[in-house]
Amino acid sequence: LDPHWIVEVPSETLSAKEVAGFLRLLPVLFTANLAFSALYNSMQFWYQQQACQMDLRMPFAQPGAQFAGSFFMIADCLSIVIATPIAVDWLNPLLERKT
Repeated sequence: LDPHWIVEVPSETLSAKEVAGFLRLLPVLFTANLAFSALYNSMQFWYQQQACQMDLRMPFAQPGAQFAGSFFMIADCLSIVIATPIAVDWLNPLLERKT
């Protein structure tokens, strides 16, 4: 994406250089979003498919009580809760030191 056509507007808070930098990132952001969405959607599908093959009976519960297949989607939430502090406190500073 060649943002050579962007010109400076005096009354705007963003400079032309900042806008050009953002526009240069759009192809990368779009590609990454497509890749993430494809993996995320397939994860949701396969979690549900695996739940159909699993023994979902709850231990120590009433006879016949089962987990719903979507119960296992909690792994996604837990991974975000665990991975975010690791990325913010450890990975980001490591990458900043290398650049």
